[in-house]
Amino acid sequence: MKHTYIIIYLLFFILPGGIFAQTASKDTTHVRVHDKVDMTWYGSYNQFAEFPDGSQTYEKIILKYTMGCASNGCSDWDYTTNIYIVPDFYTDSSVSSFDTIQTNPLIVDTNWNYSIAGTEYEIARAITPYGGYMANNSQGYNNDWEHTFLYDVTDYAHMLKDSVYVKAFYSGWSSGFSVTLDFEFIEGIPPRNVISIDNVYMGSFSYHDTQDFQDNVMPPKTMSISEDMKTAKLKVLPSGHAFDNNLFCAEFCVLDYFIFIDGNFQFSESMWRDDCGLNNVYPQGGTWLLDRANWCPGDKVFPFEHEIGSLVTAGEDVEINFDVEPYTWTGPQTPVHIVTVQLIQYGEPTLNLDAELLDILKPSNHDRYMRMNPICANPAVKIRNRGKESLNSLLIEYGIEGETPCYYLWEGSLEFLETAVVELPNFNWPEDSNHSHIFYAEISYPNNKIDGYDANNFMSTPFETVPVLPDEFVINMRTNQRPEENAFFILNDAGDTVVQKTQFDANTVYNETVQLDPGCYTFLLTDSGKDGLSYWANQAQAGSGFIRFRNTNNSLLRSFNPDFGTEIRYNFTVGIQGGNSGFECEKPEIEISSIFETSPTERLNIFPNPSDGIINIQSNNLESFNGIMRLYNLNGKKLMSQFLDIQKFENKQVNVTGLPDGMYILEIQSEKDIFQQKLIIRGGY
Repeated sequence: MKHTYIIIYLLFFILPGGIFAQTASKDTTHVRVHDKVDMTWYGSYNQFAEFPDGSQTYEKIILKYTMGCASNGCSDWDYTTNIYIVPDFYTDSSVSSFDTIQTNPLIVDTNWNYSIAGTEYEIARAITPYGGYMANNSQGYNNDWEHTFLYDVTDYAHMLKDSVYVKAFYSGWSSGFSVTLDFEFIEGIPPRNVISIDNVYMGSFSYHDTQDFQDNVMPPKTMSISEDMKTAKLKVLPSGHAFDNNLFCAEFCVLDYFIFIDGNFQFSESMWRDDCGLNNVYPQGGTWLLDRANWCPGDKVFPFEHEIGSLVTAGEDVEINFDVEPYTWTGPQTPVHIVTVQLIQYGEPTLNLDAELLDILKPSNHDRYMRMNPICANPAVKIRNRGKESLNSLLIEYGIEGETPCYYLWEGSLEFLETAVVELPNFNWPEDSNHSHIFYAEISYPNNKIDGYDANNFMSTPFETVPVLPDEFVINMRTNQRPEENAFFILNDAGDTVVQKTQFDANTVYNETVQLDPGCYTFLLTDSGKDGLSYWANQAQAGSGFIRFRNTNNSLLRSFNPDFGTEIRYNFTVGIQGGNSGFECEKPEIEISSIFETSPTERLNIFPNPSDGIINIQSNNLESFNGIMRLYNLNGKKLMSQFLDIQKFENKQVNVTGLPDGMYILEIQSEKDIFQQKLIIRGGY
């Protein structure tokens, strides 16, 4: 049965559950494929999707994989789930049985099995959590639990068009979990155009011994490089499973993988997650906090990417070899490595200079950042260089929507598609709670130049404010039998420690009274063993403790779950709402250097002028035009920003009839040039 829903809407603010918002108005197409499909037993749960026809280009395509409990509840176990697409599918058939219905003359009735076949491409992998608490309605969970994982699947744009077979694979042997897949197609310019994607390896590979694995299980592969290839990468998605052997491999052993190109070693990465104790889905009913081979229960599996464009030659074959660090094991269970390696070939980067605001980490309401939110100081954003030119500086404007902004001049060094997390200085919170709960950030002036593409420069996100605590309260803590693993601190918004306790006795109750001045603070409780104060799997050895905040009259202010893994990070204020204020937020002076040499008017006709509000923009030569149109009033306020994708000799109409009569500044910017002209709007001229 087909369950595909397509919605086209104009993106102005925040994609529901998405990762960013933009100022440039761009059509966004939403396609839902699986819609709360129950995964109750080992196997593939498949749907046909009807995606856009591929006539548009997309700046970004985001897959939102929402995992939930199945209709009859969540499973107790951590199972691997994979999302595959089959773009060039076909119907395959095979004979299931023969039935002779007549012997003279001979007539045989044949029964056939029909199935969908074609090359599969893995686009996402996630591990289910231990769902016992959801199933039992305990620890704050119930069977309405959901968690959303986000994946950038822009590289698959040429495959995500028209009718595509989409498979959700579930490795579980009990019921169950549900899968909902939402694809967001955001119109615009991609970082680079994909020529092809090929599977180098894809599957579940058993590791019997080193020689067999290298020679037979995952031998070197010969791949063809397109004559049109300008850049290329290997996308590697590994995870290790099974552990009933002397080395606990491949789930609980630290191993590297190695990439060889034409027999020469080029790359290695550790297939290990050392942060499972910081899992956002916590606590769980199983061993959720134990670090594992590039995965954690209740989280997505993160890929590694290696640029290989300089290591291969267009039009020639290349030998690619993926290998695992050698090991020898004994025991009843064979280690298994689930590995997908894809060779992705591209043209050149599409933009020379493009800084992208990729995400807002804090403040944020998204569940993937719940461990660090809410906050009352030091927002953090993630930036990316999408241009061919190295990114060395940019200006970040940020604050609460409708309030006075602050500014930060970032300096660093990012090459093409490299990212950086930028922690921003404190900003001015409004003095009362009657303010917008929307935080925004906007980047500009990369390398002291006009950004070659500003449609990805702005983001906003809703947030919650931190709790307000009294200026005097009690930290009420009971240690377990491993007190040497714990310490707690209170830090102010400058990062200075104002309260700390690092020495404890076992199985002891502590009541530490703290007095704090008005301000923003962070309470941090750490556990070096990464197993919290209470963890079901080792209570016999470690015992159990608790951590609470109480008023001085002993009434309860806040109780924390003792099964927290690595740390508790709790932000709060004393005597103020939201956060501190009084910071200097002057906008720095930036000397702009132009990157533009020609005018887009050599390729475009803009008419009429004066206009009644309908503006015609027409390509006047054999080239298509991609860029941004902006309209300003004479005070420099930007009134609109719209992405332009104009094919050769095409006429594109822009409607601004809602503006009052007057003079405006029309700006058109492409990758290499920018143009401004005065535009007169006269209704009924």
